Order: sequence, then structure tokens, then C-alpha cells
Amino acid sequence: IGFLIAYGLFVSVTSPVLALDFYMRKSNIGVLYASGDFEVGDNDKLIKYLRKARKKPHTVWLESPGGVAVEGLLVGKTFRNHGFATHIPAKNDCASACVLAFIGGVIRSKDRKGRVGVHNGSMAFSDDYISKLKELLLNEKIDIDDKLRLITILTETATARAMALQANYVQIMGVSMQVLFPSTDTLHTDIYWLSDKELKKYNVVNVMN
Repeated sequence: IGFLIAYGLFVSVTSPVLALDFYMRKSNIGVLYASGDFEVGDNDKLIKYLRKARKKPHTVWLESPGGVAVEGLLVGKTFRNHGFATHIPAKNDCASACVLAFIGGVIRSKDRKGRVGVHNGSMAFSDDYISKLKELLLNEKIDIDDKLRLITILTETATARAMALQANYVQIMGVSMQVLFPSTDTLHTDIYWLSDKELKKYNVVNVMN
């Protein structure tokens, strides 16, 4: 978790970007597989998939390195609205934006070799935010001191909004807000893998396999 929001879009992207894929297998009835990076529009794709699905899933198995955090949040809300359980299979990773989706599950579990990873977000991948900064920096009518003050205000506002949204979402999903500390303490270029003890302590996982 621990993402920044800029003008309505908070981003935590790894590369390359491959949109989230949803599918079911006949060999595992009732399980919806979700894998890939979280991209804008994935929640809409999920809702359409569920409407067309002949057999409704009860559990979602996740594997994702992250992506657009706000999309992870929306997907998590859809999971909760449908009463889905979420699960991370053995040797699968669920990191960054994926964790937001994962905690949307009513019942949340993972295999012992599955991993849950968090880190701080970054606005470096937000085209809109970078565009606003360029506009500000290239404005010759504003002196350098005022530019620095405006950049500080812009960043502080974005960060405060992000933290409020995260805290509200985490609390609604029944997860301890203490999980925000390891995420905000970890650089965006790194991943902090939560231990089984931490997952239980923060109620990220509420069923231990």
C-alpha cells in the first residue's frame, strides 16, 4: 500500500505493463484467477467478466507485481461487494497495488510460499503530475522561490489526500492501519515482504494455511 495520489490518480507502476487478466479453469471450480499488472480500466473489465460468467466464482487467486493503485482499490471494492475470498497461491507474489485488491477479500489467505509485498508509491509515473510540474517550472513569470513553494504545496496536498484515502480504505476493509508504516518506510524502488507474523498482526491475512 502507501501510495501517492495526484489529481485523482495515484500510481505505483512497475515495468513492463501488462493489464490484469481474469480467467477461470474447469479444473478449479469457483476460483477466479487474476494475474498481471493493474491498469486503468481493469475494474470495469472485471465487472463485465463477472456479468458474463456462467459460473460465479467464490474465491480470487491473485498474482501481480502491482500497477495503478487506484485500480487495485476499485478491484478490492468489487471483491468485497461480491463477498469474494482472496488467496495468494504458493510461489505467487502479490505486491504494491495488488495488496489493495487482496484486502478486499472477506476471507484472506495465502500459501506458505506465497508473498505479500508493500512499498511507498511514487508520482514519478503520473503523466499528469509531471505535466503540472513542467508547466510550473517553465513559467517565467514565477520566480524560483515561489516555484519551490508551489511544488511543496502541490506535493503535500497530493500526499495528504493519498494517506487519507489509504487509511479510510484499509480501515473499512478491517485491516490495521499499522500496515501503512512498513509501506511508507520502504522506497518505491524496493519491496518490503511482510512476514507471516506481520500479516496476521495487521489482519492482512485473516485465515492462516
